Amino acid sequence: MSLSGHLKVFASTSILGTFYHANPSIRFLYNTLKHLGEIIMAIAITVGGSRTLVPSVYSTFSVASSILSPAAAGRSVLLLGEASEGPGGAALDLTRNFFTSFDDVKDIYTSGPIVDAARQFFSTQPSATGQIFRAYVYKTNASTRAEKTVASPSGYGKLVSVLYGDRGNYIRSQILDAQAETKPSVTFQYLPSPAARNLKTSVSGAISATLALGADDLATDLATLLGGVTGLSVSGGTARTSIVSGPMTADLSASGDILTITRASGSSTFSASIQVGDTLYIDAGLAVSGASDENAGSYVVTSVSTTILSLQAYQLMLQIF
Repeated sequence: MSLSGHLKVFASTSILGTFYHANPSIRFLYNTLKHLGEIIMAIAITVGGSRTLVPSVYSTFSVASSILSPAAAGRSVLLLGEASEGPGGAALDLTRNFFTSFDDVKDIYTSGPIVDAARQFFSTQPSATGQIFRAYVYKTNASTRAEKTVASPSGYGKLVSVLYGDRGNYIRSQILDAQAETKPSVTFQYLPSPAARNLKTSVSGAISATLALGADDLATDLATLLGGVTGLSVSGGTARTSIVSGPMTADLSASGDILTITRASGSSTFSASIQVGDTLYIDAGLAVSGASDENAGSYVVTSVSTTILSLQAYQLMLQIF
């Protein structure tokens, strides 16, 4: 059996010594107490029917100034006890909480029985050769970290010390510049889907809403749904009110994933409001969708002039991006 602390016995070994040669049992007890050191407590001794009480009123536990043969060189030991600082053992993975030098232990746990024992284990002992390989530490007393709520701006959060123990109480803080939070933003391209879709939104890491998009819903519909989510602000999604200035006669040609619409001579022109990067959705049943609606679906505008409009099919855009 090994002890992480050292037992001390006061006012006992001298009385035991008087019976040292008379009784083998007393001799064994005497040698044991000499090995342990000293224990402050009341000790009752019965010899030949006579009971002797060595009085005392309290007990104490501490780490000895020199540990006899703590561990052979290259061995690993476990230190189980208390310390003034450092996280409790329950908060750590014991298999990873090991140290190879006394200074490393002291940096984390500062003082207390764990630190005292580590000092001895990592020191050269009279009856030990070399030093131990690793010291695994499990702190039995719980320590908390000091924290302070930021008063202004309200609701901002709190400051938490990285130190476990009372030293965190002496950390002072001051906010020199109350910089307003810059919210993140994202810009994306929306293409209507021919089927209904459900979307989930996440604000500050938490799922906040599920949005139901109907079949062929436009960007304006999505913007309206997103604008109703708490914590989100939305811009964009504006539909072009008109892409032609009047009735148009046009020729359609397809090459791979590119659909080109060219207006016939004398027909209306394409609106100047159309921009590269806009999305265009061709509904089934329209003249430009083709006899079998082969052109129906979502497209991205790749080039535009008053006479020619080039579109790239959405299905192949997914493969590109």
